[in-house]
Amino acid sequence: MEIEGYLDKELDDYRVKRYSRSIVLFNRCLHLVHDKEISYDLATMYYRKGEYQKAIKKYRLAAVIEPNSEKTYSAWGSCLSHLGRYDEAILKFKKALETNPNYGLAYLNWGLILFWQKKKDEAEKIIEEGIKRTEMKEELIMTVYKLDLSIVEAKLEKASNKEEREFLLWRIVGYNRVLALIPNVFKEKALEDYRREIVE
Repeated sequence: MEIEGYLDKELDDYRVKRYSRSIVLFNRCLHLVHDKEISYDLATMYYRKGEYQKAIKKYRLAAVIEPNSEKTYSAWGSCLSHLGRYDEAILKFKKALETNPNYGLAYLNWGLILFWQKKKDEAEKIIEEGIKRTEMKEELIMTVYKLDLSIVEAKLEKASNKEEREFLLWRIVGYNRVLALIPNVFKEKALEDYRREIVE
């Protein structure tokens, strides 16, 4: 089968969240051709299933194929943060911002880690900076974080010990804080833009 055929089938499976089947098709595509987008999308399938170690390997491959992709470094950092490897994750977010200083998700993910580290004021400053700079729509950002929150909530249901449950509960607190903060910062940004237009 040609690569286009695999990708068509994969996209159909992805749309209905059949991630396991999507992963099989993506792997076949990746064997046919080393492509950054295929590697990134495959990594994202693993990420959505909560298989962060596997996702990291594919994000690493995507970064080798295309070393200047802010979304790859930001997603890689998110995987590291889900494993509690916060310092490494922040380095990936900084790398994403070196590539694109206006990439909002890198700021937001960095801010999320700061919430988890109980650095509330610093977290809010980073998140505000990201929203001021980003070109992403509020709805898209909210959707991304709600999806991530649902993954953590599903993991909490399967948590096998107290330590894991506490780790996941604190992550849920962080996601809820960010989800509450995002609309407020977007409103402030809209007001600032409006005031600027009046002055000009």
